[in-house]
Amino acid sequence: MTTIRPRWHPPRNVRSVITTRQTGNLATHVGSADAAIGHRQRLVKAESIPQDPLWLEQVHGSDIYVAGEGPVPSSPPVADAAYTTQFNRPLAVLVADCLPVLLASPDEVAVVHAGWRGLAKGIIGRTLARFRNREVEAFLGPAIGPCHYEVDGAVTSAFEGLAGFSRGRDDEHFMMDLWAIARLQLARAGVKDVAGGGVCTWCDPQFFSHRQDRVEARFAAVIWRDGSSF
Repeated sequence: MTTIRPRWHPPRNVRSVITTRQTGNLATHVGSADAAIGHRQRLVKAESIPQDPLWLEQVHGSDIYVAGEGPVPSSPPVADAAYTTQFNRPLAVLVADCLPVLLASPDEVAVVHAGWRGLAKGIIGRTLARFRNREVEAFLGPAIGPCHYEVDGAVTSAFEGLAGFSRGRDDEHFMMDLWAIARLQLARAGVKDVAGGGVCTWCDPQFFSHRQDRVEARFAAVIWRDGSSF
C-alpha cells in the first residue's frame, strides 16, 4: 500500500497521511462499498492509525463537525470539515480534485474538504475559528491545479475579486488556483506557516481525478493527535 507523508512541520504529536490511487478507493458512496471498507481497514493497519478515522458525508458546504462533543455518531456526520482536541481520534476527508487542507496546533487538529463552493463559503476561516491555540500550521494537499481547472463566471462571482483566477480560453472562462485562494484565506485568518500545494491531481497519476479520468473513486487525507508520544 502506497501512501504519502505530508512534508510539513506540525507539532511533534501530530500525524498525517495522504493516500494514493494504489491505496484504493476509500469512498463507500461510489464504486464498491465493501471494497472501500476493506481498503480503509488495510489503511488503518498499514499506517498504524489508532482507530478507524471519522469519515464525513461531504456536501460542499461549510459545516464543521467537532469530534468529542456529544455521543459518537452512528453514521458519517454531514459536514465538510472536522475538528478535535482529542488524542488518537483520526479525522479524514475524501477528495478527487477538491483540495484537502490539514490544520494543526499544539492542542488541536482539523481537516477540511475545500472545493470551490467550500472556499466561497469560507470553510477554512470557519474551521480556524474553532481553534483556541492560534499557533496553527497548515498543509495543502493534492488538488486539481490551475493548469487544468477551468471555471466560468458563475464560480468567480462567488468570490470577492479575481485573486486566484487567471484568464481561461476566453473572456468568460477562468483558470482557478485552489491553493492560491486557500493560502489567501489562511493568511487572512493569521496562519503564517503553510506548506504543500502544487501537486495537481489531473497531472499526477498517483491520485484519483474526477475531471481527468472520470473514475468514481476518492483518496483521503487523514490527521490525528498521537497520544503515545507523551
